[in-house]
Amino acid sequence: MPKKTIPYEIKMRAIGEVLAGVDRLTTVADRYDISPSHLSRQVSRIRRQHEYGKLDSQQQPDSEPPHKTQQESFQEILKEMKSISDQQQALYKKVENISACWLQAATGK
Repeated sequence: MPKKTIPYEIKMRAIGEVLAGVDRLTTVADRYDISPSHLSRQVSRIRRQHEYGKLDSQQQPDSEPPHKTQQESFQEILKEMKSISDQQQALYKKVENISACWLQAATGK
């Protein structure tokens, strides 16, 4: 069976979600159709690199685009996740406002 290649952006997004604590590793692996053991190794490697404050140049992802560093991609994913979180909070506020309006209209108060 040929080895499945995972696009770099998807791999980094999955790693970012695990590192940010969005979901459990196995859930993220299922969502992005990545082997849990592969994702676990990648997450561990990034954590070690972050811990030591350096990147291991011998273990760069095989499909990394040359114009983006791993750190830049990771930061981009974290910004995107923050943006999604902010949008989600704004949506919750709108739902609360709509619910309050309906309640006010229904009770006449």
